[in-house]
Amino acid sequence: SGYGILVGSKVNAAGLGLQCHYLTARGTSTAQYLHTNSGIIGFSDCPIFRKIATVVDNG
Repeated sequence: SGYGILVGSKVNAAGLGLQCHYLTARGTSTAQYLHTNSGIIGFSDCPIFRKIATVVDNG
C-alpha cells in the first residue's frame, strides 16, 4: 500500500461525478467521487493525496 498524488481530474456524468487521476510509485490510479459544488455531500474538488491499497505479493 502507498499513496498517490493528484495529477488530473474532470467532472463527468452530467456534473454529478468527479473522476480523479493519481500518480503512484507503481503507475496511475483512478478514483470516482460524487461531485457537488458546495462539498457538503460529496466532493467539490479531488483530494490532493489518496491512500492506494494494492496487494503486490501475497506470499
